[in-house]
Amino acid sequence: MILEPRQLVGEDVTLDPLSVDHAEGLLVAAGSPETFRYFTRPPAPWTVDGMAAYCHDLIEHTNNLPFAVRLRTTGQIVGSTVYCDIRPEHLNVEIGWTWYSPAHRGTIVNPESKLLMLEHAFGGGLFGRPAIRVCLKTDLRNEHSQRAIERVGAIRDGVLRNQALMPDGHKRNSVYFSILDTEWPAVRERLNRRLGRAESA
Repeated sequence: MILEPRQLVGEDVTLDPLSVDHAEGLLVAAGSPETFRYFTRPPAPWTVDGMAAYCHDLIEHTNNLPFAVRLRTTGQIVGSTVYCDIRPEHLNVEIGWTWYSPAHRGTIVNPESKLLMLEHAFGGGLFGRPAIRVCLKTDLRNEHSQRAIERVGAIRDGVLRNQALMPDGHKRNSVYFSILDTEWPAVRERLNRRLGRAESA
C-alpha cells in the first residue's frame, strides 16, 4: 500500500507534507539544539544544511509521512510531526518526532495538530479505512511530553526499558501511550473542548 502525503488543514494550523524547503523555517522555529534533546536522531550539524538533511531522512524513510506545522494566520512554521511506524496491514500507526517552537508549546498548536492527525487516521483518510490504534511514545525523562500526551487523552501502556540508544550513549527507556478506535470519540470531544469548539454533527 502506497501512502501519499496529504495536507491537513485545521482552523488555526496547517500540516504541510514535509519538504527540504522547510529547513530554514524549521531551524528558526526550533531555536536551539535543546529542542531535540530527547530525539534519537537530532538534526546535525545545527545549520540549514543539517536541518535539510534531517528533513530528507524523514521524507525518504519508507515508513514515514512527515509534516511541517504552520500557522494559518501568518504562514509561520512552528514545528514538525510525523506519522511513523505505519502498518497498514494492522491499521496501526504512530504519531512521533513531534516538536514545536518554544513560543508555541502549551498553546492550541499541539491539540489541533493531534486532532487533525487522529481524525485523518481514525476517519479512514490514512489507510482508506479507519485505524484501530494510534501509538505515541516519548523518553521516560521527558515529563513535559508525557503530560502533553496525557492531555490529548491517550492511555499509558507502559515502559520499554533500554528501547533505544541516544547519541550521547544514554540507554533510553521509552513510555508508550495509545488511543484505540473505541476511545477516539471521547478523545475527539476532549480535544474539541480544549480548542473551544463544539462537536460537528
